[in-house]
Amino acid sequence: MLSKEDYKEHLNQMLELEENMEKMYENLTKRVEDKEIKNIFRKIRDDEQEHVVLVQKMKKIIVDESN
Repeated sequence: MLSKEDYKEHLNQMLELEENMEKMYENLTKRVEDKEIKNIFRKIRDDEQEHVVLVQKMKKIIVDESN
């Protein structure tokens, strides 16, 4: 069984990963000329932004509220 600290560590890693992916796709969007590819990267970036919010919510529910 995972402890509260295990969940916290895992969620922090997930959050960092999602934030890094969001930044990566934002940077790719700025570097690409092709409009179609740019739009695809924007969509993926937007998805990553949603993932960040979801992980933050999970963290709040699982870690913060389990005190």
